[in-house]
Amino acid sequence: MNNKNKVLDNIMETVCLYYNVDEKDVLSKSRLFELVTARHMFCILARRHTSSSYIYIGKYINRDHATVIHGENKINTLYTVDKDTRRELNTLEMLIIGPAAYSSEVNSVELKPNTQTKDVLAITWQDGTVTYRDAYNNTITNKIRLQNDINFEINK
Repeated sequence: MNNKNKVLDNIMETVCLYYNVDEKDVLSKSRLFELVTARHMFCILARRHTSSSYIYIGKYINRDHATVIHGENKINTLYTVDKDTRRELNTLEMLIIGPAAYSSEVNSVELKPNTQTKDVLAITWQDGTVTYRDAYNNTITNKIRLQNDINFEINK
């Protein structure tokens, strides 16, 4: 498996865990709202965090490039007007990039509202556990077992 697939696999796993859906269902032809939402989130995150083309991402999810473009555009549009979409995307972003920022010298950071993570207020970590707190008092805890290996629980 190449490195590009590892990143896409990690994004897919994170999205599926967040939305509590099976990967096979996200990759299916189903148009259930929760599966379409997960699929769209995967598309935008894959575009943001990989250099993969629309065609490559589309093949990964058993779709064509137009589905990936539509998913990315749909989330970008909703992000500007829907606080739930904004919170979900910001949370998923933090779940994907947060562990990469892990440092043993710093164990917390308070984020200002004008950062890219808009709704995430605080990130704390200790002994391989990263916790995110947002404006809605949701907390997300990542237990980092190995480098690039994420196992998290969502407490909403």
